[in-house]
Amino acid sequence: GSYTYSQVISINKKCSSTFSVDLSPNPADEHLFIKINQPLKDKTFITILNTIGAVLYKEEQSLHAGENIIKLEKLEKFAAGTYFVRITNTNGTITRKFIKK
Repeated sequence: GSYTYSQVISINKKCSSTFSVDLSPNPADEHLFIKINQPLKDKTFITILNTIGAVLYKEEQSLHAGENIIKLEKLEKFAAGTYFVRITNTNGTITRKFIKK
């Protein structure tokens, strides 16, 4: 068989149509920035868990469509080790690992 492809007119790289999460700095010391990209305005739950799944911190944020940056402070109350940040909204759930120095 044969295939026919349409011409690509343009790609808008600034359009955030996907749900993604990035953490920095990692490893973290006193604070952690959570960058959340989401396609629509939505209520979002931010949860920090330890390696056995115990919830150590949870908050709800109302985030806008596009890029959102949240600063989690006072990480010094956490012992050095491995933790997970779980982000949940109507787009789904994303879990990212971070190290606390």
